[in-house]
Amino acid sequence: MSVESIMQLTWAPIIVSAISFVYGLNLILSKNPRNLQGKYNKGILKNAEKYAMEGGKLLLFLSLGALLMVVLLFYDVTIAVMFSIGWVVVFGVLWKRMNDKYGPLQ
Repeated sequence: MSVESIMQLTWAPIIVSAISFVYGLNLILSKNPRNLQGKYNKGILKNAEKYAMEGGKLLLFLSLGALLMVVLLFYDVTIAVMFSIGWVVVFGVLWKRMNDKYGPLQ
């Protein structure tokens, strides 16, 4: 397998992993949850520091899943896709729990 074919197979999960890792690390270090809320959602958070910390950890979790998908792509593409779908579903459930616990006041 050549380097070109490896990059064609794995470029998307590598980029997702890199972006979510950098953004998650930024959230953990800066503790600024406004980056997660978006431009128009300026609601008061229940616990802003914990919201940023947990959001950063979850983005690092997503980054790990993307890296594991890269490894699985070398064995079987179908298993890698099923794994990534399951990982994103778990990520979504954990994000919903985090948002309910530390997110904006209703």
